[in-house]
Amino acid sequence: MSGEAYQRLPGKEDLFRAVLLLDVAAQQADVLVKHITDPSRRKNFEAQIAAIQQLLQLARDLTLKL
Repeated sequence: MSGEAYQRLPGKEDLFRAVLLLDVAAQQADVLVKHITDPSRRKNFEAQIAAIQQLLQLARDLTLKL
């Protein structure tokens, strides 16, 4: 890594923006999973999305403490 990478660490706004973008991606994944017709695969994807949403909530909570 160059010295440039160390000069600019992510700021609070960057973290909020990242969480927002990941939240939108999780919402879109939730919409897409509804088109999966195989119940087993659908349930698996829904569980993965639920785990992602839990981690996003944790990230939201942590960014509020910054």
